[in-house]
Amino acid sequence: MNSTINAVCYKSKTLSNGEHPIMLRVTKNGKRKYLSLGISVHPKNWDFKKNEPKTNCLENPARVDPVRQVEVDP
Repeated sequence: MNSTINAVCYKSKTLSNGEHPIMLRVTKNGKRKYLSLGISVHPKNWDFKKNEPKTNCLENPARVDPVRQVEVDP
């Protein structure tokens, strides 16, 4: 029984302000489920290769810290 939890920027949905929602991707036994974190990020502030906020993203640190905490504390 393998399970993983990752924070991802949901590129397929664009909000009216041009940002994309950040979702939790929960995978258990090969099945995926996406859960909203209620925060969003502009694509220029997200590193899609690493699946995390860019280090120079100082736009609003309160929006970025929960994402890093989720990845550290499963």
